[in-house]
Amino acid sequence: MSKARKNLPKYLNKYITKQDYSVYTAIDQAVWRYVMFISVPFYKKHAHPIYLEGLEKTGIPVDHIPHIDTMDQKLDEFGWGAVAVKGFIPPTAFMDMLANRVLAIGVDIRTAKHLMYTPAPDIIHETAGHAPIIADDDYANYLCSYGEISKKAISSKSDEETYEIIRKLSDLKEDPNASNREIAKYESLLLESNKTNGYISEAAELARMNWWTAEYGMIGNLKNPKIYGAGLLSSVIEGFESINPKVKKINYNLDCINFNYDITEQQPQLFVTDNFNTLTNLLNEYAKTMAYQTGGISGIKKAKGSKTVTSTILDSNLSVSGVLENYHSDDDKPSYLQFNGPTQLCYNKKEIQGHSKEYHREGFGCPIGTIKDINKPLHQCNKLELSSLNIIEGSKTTIQYNNGIEISGNVKEIRYIDERPLIIKLNKCTVKLQEHILFEPEWGEYDLISGEHIKSVSGGPADYKKYYHDKNDSLNYKQSSTLSEENIGLNKLFEKIQKIKSNSKNQSYITEILEKVNKHYPDEWLILFELFYVIQNDDQFLNINNDIINKLKSIAIRDKEHSVIINRGIEIISNSLPASVT
Repeated sequence: MSKARKNLPKYLNKYITKQDYSVYTAIDQAVWRYVMFISVPFYKKHAHPIYLEGLEKTGIPVDHIPHIDTMDQKLDEFGWGAVAVKGFIPPTAFMDMLANRVLAIGVDIRTAKHLMYTPAPDIIHETAGHAPIIADDDYANYLCSYGEISKKAISSKSDEETYEIIRKLSDLKEDPNASNREIAKYESLLLESNKTNGYISEAAELARMNWWTAEYGMIGNLKNPKIYGAGLLSSVIEGFESINPKVKKINYNLDCINFNYDITEQQPQLFVTDNFNTLTNLLNEYAKTMAYQTGGISGIKKAKGSKTVTSTILDSNLSVSGVLENYHSDDDKPSYLQFNGPTQLCYNKKEIQGHSKEYHREGFGCPIGTIKDINKPLHQCNKLELSSLNIIEGSKTTIQYNNGIEISGNVKEIRYIDERPLIIKLNKCTVKLQEHILFEPEWGEYDLISGEHIKSVSGGPADYKKYYHDKNDSLNYKQSSTLSEENIGLNKLFEKIQKIKSNSKNQSYITEILEKVNKHYPDEWLILFELFYVIQNDDQFLNINNDIINKLKSIAIRDKEHSVIINRGIEIISNSLPASVT
């Protein structure tokens, strides 16, 4: 097991599954072989120069589906690792893995029906697409930085809903038993979710950045760019078409975050970076605008707009994690924050005992700023200064802030953390801002925390494990099989072809298989390529080779959906045969 894999945060273990190699069918292996058969020669010319070297360095064979454990060992040699996952995992989990230099690899493989493209994460996309370019240090560093920054991004309720729709839609499209009606329903929901309401979250903007770089990026110059994006490297259609001058190419810049994308459609434009360091530089430039770096009123506005759990970190290193419902400000500086629903209090990103989301299940409010007369926040006060404000356990006090917040009540407890008074518990408490009542005595005890300003706002809870009570339980994700009642017989034929050894090949046996294909599966083109692989170097099968090519040409005319990739395969095998065989 790679060091990167061993060092993953434990909460990620539940998303990791096992690759059961026995689940892959003979057809699955043929799908892998054919994708690599037509892809490698093309990308040898048109992909980033590291591509071929990267295939070998990351343990990606061309003749069979890769073993993820082998890839993990190979990636360990340059500080990365790999784990098997099932389908779409939550974006935060995926980003956390990238930040820890671990590549999440979907164990399932696209069906032969969807050989050209699948919206679901599959082993072709994750391995043949993402892994080879990781062999370039600058690109690997970009991916790691992207994961580190993205996991701090503020998402939105819309982002979460879109993720669930995409996850469901991708599963349906690879489910042979799914109805067209159900698929159409989720396609409609996806189209609707892509219509923004004017609020674009940091997570959504970073997702666009990822799409136009790691997924569909090109590198070099606009006239002759090379491919490095996994979406292009794993698509036997879009990758080939990306070099067409008719596909618009744009110099990569931060404006890419204004270009939305549709996972079900081909890309209307592609972005070209001059080098991988530019990706990192622009990522860091964008990060400077993010709430986790800016904090303040701009961060609070993003948190409120998100309607999701965010963490607001004060200069006292106290943080509040919950859904920010409202805020008040004074001279464009936050003066009071009101969180709705379960809210967690942390210090240095660790949940404070007694201040879990269960305790603050109905919400939490806190003032921000300095105290009148002493002009400093409470957490900077010594005991003498607290006494001057009558903040003494058992005493009644009234605390006035320079921004107009007034808090009055009985001091029940002063809690010191690292010798600083960070939480003051009051009962019979009233909090008001001029005519606005922010807390009433009937609501129970009031926990007053201290902070002069907001130094950071980030997505998700500060103490993730405690907030979600994560027990590291496995989600029991299991690898899917593409075997169905419809393709059992066909798969047996594929198995027969793949078991043929050089010493058992004879013309009558090969002819018998070909006759069965012609009789029972006249439109199955992939099996013809499989048959060709077995006999291509044997002179006794020249006539059969010729027959296979003619049959493939005939199928390509009938099968409009796959004609492009069939003809591409025909071109490759025709070039490998003597001139007399065409």
